[in-house]
Amino acid sequence: MKIKFVIPISCALSAFTGLAVAQSPAPISATELQSTVVGKKVEHLRLSDKRTFIWDVRPSGTLFIQNTSLKGKWNITDKGEFCIKWEAARVPDKCYFFYKINGLSTGYTTSPGEITSEVKSIK
Repeated sequence: MKIKFVIPISCALSAFTGLAVAQSPAPISATELQSTVVGKKVEHLRLSDKRTFIWDVRPSGTLFIQNTSLKGKWNITDKGEFCIKWEAARVPDKCYFFYKINGLSTGYTTSPGEITSEVKSIK
């Protein structure tokens, strides 16, 4: 299942154009994130380079990226961030928020509301 979304527009735009702009979507809660991704394979399209990845999110706290040698440890914060500490030093540790926008999408916590990936399926 392919899930479409729109990138939130800054509220600052409305100050210059006089147009009403919808607020940025809120990330899903830690509880909802836990039940949505843990024990599942999350297929997503990274928007920056159009590469597809499948995260195998194990209940043990380990995450594997299928068809690669990359693995790391994940945790979910009380704020609903999905954080990954990678075993490979060349891959930076990151935290992500998941948003529901006509489905489910992800965004970096370094830029809340900035959509970085399109979730294609969760199995």
